[in-house]
Amino acid sequence: MQQKPLKTFRNKTMMTRLFLFTVLTLSALCSWAKGTASNDTLGIFAVYADSIQRMEKISHSKIKTSGALGSMMTMGLAKTKAKLEFRGKTSPYHFDHSAHFRFYFGATDISQVAQCYMFSGSYSIRDFGIAKFEVKKNKRLMQGMTTSLINTDMGAELSEDVKIKTNELRPGVYDMTIEGAPGEYCIVFTGTGYPGFTGVYDFTIE
Repeated sequence: MQQKPLKTFRNKTMMTRLFLFTVLTLSALCSWAKGTASNDTLGIFAVYADSIQRMEKISHSKIKTSGALGSMMTMGLAKTKAKLEFRGKTSPYHFDHSAHFRFYFGATDISQVAQCYMFSGSYSIRDFGIAKFEVKKNKRLMQGMTTSLINTDMGAELSEDVKIKTNELRPGVYDMTIEGAPGEYCIVFTGTGYPGFTGVYDFTIE
């Protein structure tokens, strides 16, 4: 009879510990989900020694074509080229020697699909590449399409002169380091098959 209160106390203690463990676990999971799946966090961030900045995507202002006359004169055998034109001669995100970025992927709200779809769980850092701009006066140009009677190549031409290193920090979060010659570059989403046409994330290596 005297052991019954002790047994009841132990049961209550175990229930309390289980309850606290459950609450703490759910709290940690919610915090992790908020950090990786919130639309406020999804995207690409420029990483500096003393700060991290969310990058904004830019879109081309117009498409500039060349070679149309030659194509007409050769009945389509000569190539016609189209370049995507972006405003401004440089990016607000500047790096010395190498560029450092952080990618966040996760679930997206239905209202933000158009803005964040490329960072949904359907994609990863493997669906992004690097392209280099051609700077002319106060604008930046990027190869967008090459077409002829034989074939048509759509999308930005990815740079082969940069060194890219990636590292998965945790599920859905990646670091990317890019080394290349000084110039104007951009991160391009390749998952749609038409890189550059859905916007790019520009940066500068000095």
